[in-house]
Amino acid sequence: KVALRQILLHLPDGTVKEVTQQVMFKREIKTNLATGEKEYGAWDIEEGTLPEYQVEQVENYEPSQSVVEAMKVTPETAGNWTVDIYYNAKTTTRTEYYTAKRVISLVKDGKKVDEITQSVLFKREVTKNLATGEETFSDWSTDNDSWEAFVAPSFENYVANIPQLEAVKVDPNTKDTEVTINYTAATKEIQETRTVKRVINIYRDGKKVDEITQRVVFTRTNIVNLATGEITYGAWNEDQKHFAEYEVPEVYGYEPEEKIISAMAVDPEMQDTTANVNYKSIVTTEIEEKVVDRKIILNLPNGMTREHIQSVTFKREVYKNLATGEMTYGAWDIPQAMFEAYQVPGFSGYVASVKHIEALEVTADSESTTVVVDYYQQSKEEKDVFRIFNIQVIDGVLPRGKQQYTQKVTFTRDVYLDANGKVVGHGDWEQTELMFEDFEIPQREGYATFRSVIAGQKVTVDSADLESEITYVAHANDTETKEVKRKVTIILPNGSKHEEIQTVTFVRDKVTNQISGKTSYGNWLPATENSEFPEMVLPDIAGYKPSQTVDRLDVTSDMANIEVTVTYERDGDAGETTPDAPGNGEVTPDVPGNGEITPDAPDAGETTPDAPGNGEVTPDVPGNGETTPDAPDAGETTPDVPGNGEVTPDTPDAGETTPDTPENGETPSGTPEAGADSDSDDTDQSDLGMKPEIGPGQNSPSKMKNNGSGAKVPNMANSSADKATKNNAAAGTELPNLGDETVGLKGLGALLAAMACASLFMSATAKKLKN
Repeated sequence: KVALRQILLHLPDGTVKEVTQQVMFKREIKTNLATGEKEYGAWDIEEGTLPEYQVEQVENYEPSQSVVEAMKVTPETAGNWTVDIYYNAKTTTRTEYYTAKRVISLVKDGKKVDEITQSVLFKREVTKNLATGEETFSDWSTDNDSWEAFVAPSFENYVANIPQLEAVKVDPNTKDTEVTINYTAATKEIQETRTVKRVINIYRDGKKVDEITQRVVFTRTNIVNLATGEITYGAWNEDQKHFAEYEVPEVYGYEPEEKIISAMAVDPEMQDTTANVNYKSIVTTEIEEKVVDRKIILNLPNGMTREHIQSVTFKREVYKNLATGEMTYGAWDIPQAMFEAYQVPGFSGYVASVKHIEALEVTADSESTTVVVDYYQQSKEEKDVFRIFNIQVIDGVLPRGKQQYTQKVTFTRDVYLDANGKVVGHGDWEQTELMFEDFEIPQREGYATFRSVIAGQKVTVDSADLESEITYVAHANDTETKEVKRKVTIILPNGSKHEEIQTVTFVRDKVTNQISGKTSYGNWLPATENSEFPEMVLPDIAGYKPSQTVDRLDVTSDMANIEVTVTYERDGDAGETTPDAPGNGEVTPDVPGNGEITPDAPDAGETTPDAPGNGEVTPDVPGNGETTPDAPDAGETTPDVPGNGEVTPDTPDAGETTPDTPENGETPSGTPEAGADSDSDDTDQSDLGMKPEIGPGQNSPSKMKNNGSGAKVPNMANSSADKATKNNAAAGTELPNLGDETVGLKGLGALLAAMACASLFMSATAKKLKN
């Protein structure tokens, strides 16, 4: 297969140059002559390239393309291609301009005062063939192909010989043109008029009522040079030289004193003149009569009509000026008269529209009147006007159904009926305006309204029913709580501190008016039945007494929080060492693992079974991981833990009462459960059982019983080997667990050794010590 590309260069001289590029692909084909089946081998190359071709350049000519790009071909895309390259002559372009001008010169009194040039610019493109040198011209173009119309400017008191130049259409063949506009001085003809008047004044009864003016008008034409102001006067025309004769006209009711005003000659230099005509009026006399009547018409119930007429006649002289028509009146013969009173007759079962007609004084100025009396059956008519207030409820529930409040006013008037009961007339309303009183809006518990009173309102008899709304907004209900606390701080003799907080909670209702925003509160009430601080039974520590008791206290909502601090003071003989006092060298009986004090101290060099540090775990020390011989079996109550119902091993001998033991074998209330860990210091407790802080010298928390007869106190260690621990406790550092510190076990061993030394004293006193 062959991929063939022919590039044909069509040269400017008309010849064609041919450039051929090709790529040939070959492969073997094996033909089975028996079957005709063909087997094709692989092409010798998978892909070929027709190379890029740079087109030859010809001077002053531009090829249609300068490069024929390279082209990738494969056996599958092989074929024949032809690329034609043509050469076009190169050209240059320039712009050619032509301007057609009209120059307008303005000349005044022979002197040029201005020049205006009107120009039209034409342009065209000139293209030059660089190969042949031939030039080609485009058509001329312009934005405006005319000299615009020109109006000669005005110069005061001058006239142009050419007032305006018309617009002229031009083309590139139009030659330049010059136009001169000459201005000459302007003149003006003025018509002058001179009028000579004769005024004839008309008087009637000495009063001027009119005038007649006679005029003789003289005219001439004057010429004014507007540039210099010089005036040339013309001659007066004298066609009319006299005032015409005036014949006085006749006027009805008047007699003139003179009947003719004579004619009169005039000239342009004569002054205006006047003449008078006097009229006198003619007066006649007559007698005038005026009758004033009052007619009373009775429309009787039987349908008939009866009339009664009252009449008075007045007389006077009347003087009429015939000239003016003015009437002058003399006095009436009588100044006044009287219509007598008239009693309207009554008919049973009917009401007269007028029951009595009063006497009436009349004068000549009075007008005749008519009084109509009708007879009616009488009734009453009422009209009610309502003011209705519809109720709306927001955020609340009121009884179902439409609720409203209503006010009513009633207007009353008479109604007149004829014999058939038909309404034939109405009386006036007794009141034309009434007043709805102020309406005090009913208040509903738990709701508020935007206003408490709706103001009164005037209504007229023509008013329609009024309607508005009353909106109830439910109160927002909530509750508030308040706590009153009593904080009791117990400072034990060893310096450790325990805090107990008693709390009483009060609750009260809170109601908010959602319109005004005002909030009201109910009374504080206890949230539970208990509204007291209960009595706190303080620990009973041998040799010490509390500084005060913590008694039961009734609590009210207005009480402030209370703080009570209880300390312990020494009690008894100052020279006797109290067993429970820390730092006296004795071991507190309830130190874990001490059980009872063994009378016989171990021999020197012999390991005390219970002493810490001998390789055996101290029975009561928590965290050692081994059960001591004195520890109870699983599920068995530890003897020394109060509250398990079993008597502790430290129960005194028969007949001896241990101060710290609950009476009658009862389990002390409020004691932590056996095996429960003690809390750290300053921890609030929910019951009266206290978990004291670890005081100075202590290696582990110990349990405290709180009951009616006494309480256990923390173990007080004074071992010199434990000074580091004591120092840490004094600095507020949390002490480590006994099971984790060897120094703690050593301290406990020293304490047990001290206990052995003190056994004689313990036996003699036969006392058992408890925390």
